[in-house]
Amino acid sequence: MNMDDVLIIGAGITGIGAALRMEELKIPYTIIEKENRAGGLCRTESKGGFLFDYTGHLLHFKNAEFKKRILRILDGNIEHRERNAWIFSNTVFTRYPFQMNLYGLPENVIIECLLHYCDSIYSYDKPLPETYEDWIIQNFGKGIGKHFFIPYTKKMLKLHPRLLLPETGGRFVPKANLEGMLQGALFDQKKYQMGYNANFFYPAYGGIETIINGLTSKMKVNTDEKVIEIDLKKRIAKTSKNRDLKFRYLISTQPLPELVNSITSKPTEIGNCSKRLNWISIFDVNFGLSKKNCNKHWIYFPEKEFSFYRIGFPHNFSKNVTPGGCGSVYIETSYKKNSKINKDACIGKCVDDMVSLKLIDNDSNIKEIQTIDIPYAYVIYEKDTLSDVKKIKEYLRKNDVFTAGRFGGWEYFSMEDSFIDGQKTGDKVRDLLNV
Repeated sequence: MNMDDVLIIGAGITGIGAALRMEELKIPYTIIEKENRAGGLCRTESKGGFLFDYTGHLLHFKNAEFKKRILRILDGNIEHRERNAWIFSNTVFTRYPFQMNLYGLPENVIIECLLHYCDSIYSYDKPLPETYEDWIIQNFGKGIGKHFFIPYTKKMLKLHPRLLLPETGGRFVPKANLEGMLQGALFDQKKYQMGYNANFFYPAYGGIETIINGLTSKMKVNTDEKVIEIDLKKRIAKTSKNRDLKFRYLISTQPLPELVNSITSKPTEIGNCSKRLNWISIFDVNFGLSKKNCNKHWIYFPEKEFSFYRIGFPHNFSKNVTPGGCGSVYIETSYKKNSKINKDACIGKCVDDMVSLKLIDNDSNIKEIQTIDIPYAYVIYEKDTLSDVKKIKEYLRKNDVFTAGRFGGWEYFSMEDSFIDGQKTGDKVRDLLNV
């Protein structure tokens, strides 16, 4: 039985980040991936000349070192865009973010949003928010909560914000200010951009998997291999290829519940903590279209009329993800963990709604359909989540197991966050090995 110092489970962007750190530090490691290729959710499928990512994956480059690494890999194969994102509600399109772009909405909606925002922001009684609903109302007021945040959250995460922790929004929700809100209510602010994704980058050719191919070009990834059982006392992981992989330290980027489930002889409390963890799955329907149907990058849909919560248009990220003159759209519908979704009905509803939105004339405009089912898409922060995750991680850490990434670490991370978390986790292992 061979033993490397480190076993890395999962070759998504987090696991790749950890593996690259091991290579840089010259620490022996093995990385395994259950799918037939590396990338995790940062993969791209090809069909009929169309390239379809696993929903929208864009680069924002908040970290200078990550930016330098990716730009070196892409070597000029990159597009830069200013965000053109919208919300569709009350039968009209308004610019994203909703709270700063009320222009075009019915007058009663605008007035309600502005009045309640002022009530909230100038209130002297501001206890620490206990729920995500509290956080929404304190930051934006009941009007904006009513017309966007609450229905959108319920649709996307399948829970009312009053059942979620304040951490649900985090840095991904742009803040508001009264001057900007008034400007956005009176005028169409075409040039006013805010939020972490006001600008983005995307590969000119090859889809988002291009960066994965570059990162792993000299890396040995053991694909089609899944960990099925972990003995922490013996430091052995049994895999689907009937291999016993012995390790000193384990870095897991697979979903935290799956990691805990694979561990033998774990404390009952840890198993119970894992069972309480909640998440959302996504059924991603991609359409290759005979013509470019929209100049927007993506659109949010908070209202019940539409089953999906967001759609995006990859042909506006890069013209090279479609055959010449063609368009493409991805449509995201969420569903609860471990539940089923009627996929045929979902596809049919997406087609009908594209017609009603005038994105297509009829189904004759559709050249290709590619569906991607994503069992783990968004982690959910409920009442016990933070304490449960803390207990699990403390138990794992005592047994020389590190978790990293969106699903391994149970954090709402971007691609960039996930890669950096993988690198930082590799540094923690280095410190223990005294390298």
